Amino acid sequence: MNAGRVTPADYATILEDHASFWGERDLRPAHHPALVHELGDTSVALREEEGALVGYLFGFVVPESGVGYVHLIGVRTGYRRHGLATRLWGEFEHLARARGATSLKAITTPANEMSIGFHRSMGMAVERVADYAGPGQDRIVFTRALDSAGRRELDHVLVAAPPDSEAEARRFYGELLGLSEIPQPPTLNRPGVWFQLGEQQLHIGAYEDFEPAEKAHPGLRMNGDDLHAVAGRLTGAGVEVRWDERLTDRRRFYTDDPWGNRLELLAYDEG
Repeated sequence: MNAGRVTPADYATILEDHASFWGERDLRPAHHPALVHELGDTSVALREEEGALVGYLFGFVVPESGVGYVHLIGVRTGYRRHGLATRLWGEFEHLARARGATSLKAITTPANEMSIGFHRSMGMAVERVADYAGPGQDRIVFTRALDSAGRRELDHVLVAAPPDSEAEARRFYGELLGLSEIPQPPTLNRPGVWFQLGEQQLHIGAYEDFEPAEKAHPGLRMNGDDLHAVAGRLTGAGVEVRWDERLTDRRRFYTDDPWGNRLELLAYDEG
């Protein structure tokens, strides 16, 4: 069973073959297209080896509260009671932790005893909240705190460079790749240049015994328009750009920095 993100093609399958996931319940109105197009990065799809969709989860992370919220979980008839719902929750927890979630949450109706039992088995707290969905519309709210013990996040990547390379680093990583330079801590007092890279950082460090990394490399993710703009700037500056089309869900190319370090730049396809 392979896990991935829910695609627009999966979304069409869910709507067209809705009964095989939900039986007589018509939950199609709850399947808002934003769950795929805007929030698909935190969705989970489970597929058979040949690609058939057998289970899915729609969820998202609320940055302000740190809540990883699961909106819907669907498992195809014939695949239930095989641990797929638990697998979907586990995949989502991994995605939520990576995005800063500190707790998990889901809701159901008071009559949904199967859902209540399942979430209890997952170690979630269960609380009936009056009027949660409006007057007279009580809901069962499931919550579970995420301890920090299992949380791991990438803080920074160090790229080595030869001595006296700061000007080249600013030209290549700053002007051509479009990264914003940030100051190093004043107590560090080491040669090199630091850049902000989303929530992480890219550090260029200068070393006397420098050797280029021709295989191991960082991958810099951006949107499609930026990817092509960066490729254009690199080509215009005489830097080789090597496109790679072996992965069908993203566009990417490889290039080398001024000292021969390999870099990958990529953009995931949107829909």
